[in-house]
Amino acid sequence: YGLGARISSNSWGFQTAFGGPVPDYDASSQEFDFVVRDAQSGTAGNQQYMVVFSAGNYGPMSSTSVSPANAGNVVSVGAVDDQQNVALFSSRGPSDCDGVTIKPEVSAPGVSVDSSYPGGGSARLSGTSMAGPHGAGLIGLMVSAVPAIAGDVDTLEDLIRQSAVHPSFAGQ
Repeated sequence: YGLGARISSNSWGFQTAFGGPVPDYDASSQEFDFVVRDAQSGTAGNQQYMVVFSAGNYGPMSSTSVSPANAGNVVSVGAVDDQQNVALFSSRGPSDCDGVTIKPEVSAPGVSVDSSYPGGGSARLSGTSMAGPHGAGLIGLMVSAVPAIAGDVDTLEDLIRQSAVHPSFAGQ
């Protein structure tokens, strides 16, 4: 399969300077679909990629996952704490894109995670941006265990959805 990357972990979002979502931004927008489709189909570099997005930090209400994490064709990763409770800030579905697809598909540690920090230091940070790389790591482990599924986006997504454990929602 070559030595290039096969998983793309992303943490994109649209927010104001105060941290909230852009007021006129349409959360159901699918403007990034072409980027995701190209990566998944192999158009980007001639090999298929798993595309993983951090779900966003606009919870705890439903339908708070923002584009492109709420698109049906990507794996979205939410945040849990050290007790495996979904973090209150973690965005969740159903997706505004279709009103049906539940996002995120998987959650990972995203509360007080030791993280690199600009300037060469480290800090304990919280957010789905801390959880997203864990989701990409999960896919890496799956492919290491069964190399034949490398690049098989549909199979990898199905396995993640089928094997996900449904944790409780903190405070709910």
